[in-house]
Amino acid sequence: MYVSTLDLINFRNYSKLNINFNKSLNVFIGENAQGKTNILESIYFISTTKSHRTIKDRELIKWGSEKAYIGANVNRNSGKYLIESLIGNDNKVNFKLNGVKKNKYSDILGTLNTVIFSPEDLRLIKDGPAVRRRFIDGELNQIKPKYQYNLAQYNRALIQRNNILKSLKGSNSNRITAEIFGEQLAKYGSEICEERYNFIKKLSLVSRLIHRKITDGNEEIELIYECSTGDFKNKEYTRNQLLSYYTDSIDEDIRKGFTAKGPHRDDLMIKINGIDARAYGSQGQQ
Repeated sequence: MYVSTLDLINFRNYSKLNINFNKSLNVFIGENAQGKTNILESIYFISTTKSHRTIKDRELIKWGSEKAYIGANVNRNSGKYLIESLIGNDNKVNFKLNGVKKNKYSDILGTLNTVIFSPEDLRLIKDGPAVRRRFIDGELNQIKPKYQYNLAQYNRALIQRNNILKSLKGSNSNRITAEIFGEQLAKYGSEICEERYNFIKKLSLVSRLIHRKITDGNEEIELIYECSTGDFKNKEYTRNQLLSYYTDSIDEDIRKGFTAKGPHRDDLMIKINGIDARAYGSQGQQ
């Protein structure tokens, strides 16, 4: 799998750019602030439907322009694909695959799989759980098409439950509705937890082997998925755990005005020689 050509129009600092890539290795050399990272960002965006640098898509548009365009020809064993994206100043983003408009981002994900490493990746260790969850979700969205659907359904139910919890302060009128959304959260949340757990388990194994070579066997790295409702055992167990929580904690959640536990609160622990790297890892280790 590789990108054969890339076309940019009004993307970041580029008014117009066309690149033909080598199928094996490509190196970009130039002065600072010339747009090398912008090229990588455009490829990552067309691959994942998101930027690794900003959550506001309109910031990808060249200053003074109304829209930005990204087009990438992708060669895979299964055939050739053209992925296109049109980014508007109103933050609306449209995607096409081989000339056909796609209304769901999940129809784009998996066409081009990418891994990006940048200075911002140090945030994976230093920042809070939300950054680590975004990392996990971003990778799973590429390799598990159904994952994004489950995640979207979970987030939709979470917003609804939180809105109901806020409205329930001093009233019990929507309590049954809150319980219904709790059932949806347990259903989709258990799917999310299972995929995250399996992904981190495999990633931990690969990371351990690579880290041993880098450190000449002096350090042992371990990645652990931390469920906010307890250790993950299997999907059905986790579903029951989540359902019990959403049922038993409704009074506490009403008092807080939000859902305090669930996959949206889970974290990734990174240990080096048994010590939490988030708190005690050196700059080099991080």
